[in-house]
Amino acid sequence: MDRKRHIAIFTTASLPWMTGTAVNPLFRAAYLSKDGERKVTLVIPWLSLKDQELVYPNNIRFSSHVEQEAYVHQWLEERTGFKSDFAICFYPGKFATDKRSILAVGDISEIIPKEDSDVAILEEPEHLTWREKNGRLQAFLLKHVNTWVVGIYCHKVIRLSAATQDYPKSIICNVHGVNPKFLEIGKKKLEQQQNGDQAFTKGAYYIGKMVWSKGYKELLKLLRDHQKELIGLEVDLYGTGEDSDQVKEAAKKLELTVRVNPGCDHADPLFHDYKVFLNPSTTDVVCTTTAEALAMGKIVVCANHPSNDFFKQFPNCRTYNDSKDFVKVTCKALADEPAQLTDAQRHELSWEAATDRFLRAAELDHASRKNLSEFPSNKFMSASLNLGGKIEDLSAQAHHFVSGFEVSRRIFGAIPGSLQPDEEQRKELVLVVRGFGGPEIMVDANSSSSSKPDGRVFDVSCDDHEEDDSLEAGVRAGGEAVFYSPQYWGQPEDVLSRRCDQCGEVGNLACFSPSFRRWPQGAVSTSTDPRPSSHVVDPANPSCDRVIRRRKAPRCSRCGKLGHNCKSCRLPME
Repeated sequence: MDRKRHIAIFTTASLPWMTGTAVNPLFRAAYLSKDGERKVTLVIPWLSLKDQELVYPNNIRFSSHVEQEAYVHQWLEERTGFKSDFAICFYPGKFATDKRSILAVGDISEIIPKEDSDVAILEEPEHLTWREKNGRLQAFLLKHVNTWVVGIYCHKVIRLSAATQDYPKSIICNVHGVNPKFLEIGKKKLEQQQNGDQAFTKGAYYIGKMVWSKGYKELLKLLRDHQKELIGLEVDLYGTGEDSDQVKEAAKKLELTVRVNPGCDHADPLFHDYKVFLNPSTTDVVCTTTAEALAMGKIVVCANHPSNDFFKQFPNCRTYNDSKDFVKVTCKALADEPAQLTDAQRHELSWEAATDRFLRAAELDHASRKNLSEFPSNKFMSASLNLGGKIEDLSAQAHHFVSGFEVSRRIFGAIPGSLQPDEEQRKELVLVVRGFGGPEIMVDANSSSSSKPDGRVFDVSCDDHEEDDSLEAGVRAGGEAVFYSPQYWGQPEDVLSRRCDQCGEVGNLACFSPSFRRWPQGAVSTSTDPRPSSHVVDPANPSCDRVIRRRKAPRCSRCGKLGHNCKSCRLPME
């Protein structure tokens, strides 16, 4: 029987930031893993506390990634109604205030263990593999740079709509669904309609982040230019953002009644009774709030634009071509009753249907498992890429090389200091542990869904590896080991001093995997081992009464540190 496919979903945002790149990948992970046929990992950015203050609403802050992971899972379970079985990993990120985006720090490909490197889903691949535009020259080159990086890193590109940039090997397919809560609201409204009750008692509204580029500019202009034709129209706006004050001022100048309200969850009962959702925005690839409004049984008035092509199949989607057409369509929508959605139409909006569309578009069931090649790397830029052809190979190596220098990254708009995590991020994610006498040990504090700790070494990269069986640390000489552990266990002596969960004794380590048991036992010398001599266990067979001989870690004759020898020492030769 073939092993399960492992799907890693990389995205550029996370809850509690209620943006599309945080919510949609989360639902995708839940529904891809729901049937148990795949192993799924969601990889999201971790922000330092100072960046959390800029991004996360309602004073929500996380002192550790464990807290944020619990928050994400709880939020998801409350909306889907089932407990999801997928892992969450974090990569260090920084928030760019000028771009209003989270950019990755270092090489995010190192997050996934080599043995699990199978399928990677990149939400916004050009965002994850390159930097945002920064200046006119970068904006001019952005289209070609995006085509370059997406072409060399992606085997297949799924465009949510024709509103996105065209790429080689791309297809158009909306692989997003809506929160199940909105479908439940729609069912209740359908029951009211079938019982002859008035299901919708309010008029028109719009909800979205309150920045001009999110449709507010277009909507207020349409209302201003056609105030006489739309006399008596009342519109409620809901949103929070940098342009809130300007939107309020512009709304006050209109003769029409336009109320500006703070942002709120679209599933809130406050919105259930609205009949018409006005959305003139053309900057979204596929507007999530439009799908949510249709799922709740409302009429949607939107522009005849490629970003809305998917919604045209639904009878409650009313499109307009120009400003005069907007007036006509809006007035008719307010006068009509929304059509009752069929079960098939409702299913088309669900994440179950979106997941089926994704699996067909990605052709995962037919894709062959290709061997991954690994390029020479520096500390944070090792990447395993599946490339076909010498040109793509050279292009990938060129991008890999350029991305390894701070100067070249800055030229293309990267945040200063994003080549590798800073000390604050290292501390918060427990990325680096120094000072126990060996090479620099990198400890990844991402947690797994298992209740037992998992200390598995998942990636080791080194430039000059040599066979050295005297080192039982799970670290190749001169390299860096990355451990998968639900929390930081401290120095090797601290690990060996842990009380075993199974036998109650100190030093058994039976709750750890063999790879993790080998790390502290190889890194601690005989004289500093805190365990009783009668309780040194075989790493491969954690029996409480088996005694084995402890091996001594090598000491470098050049720098004097434990854990490596002079051949692999990083200290330059004099």
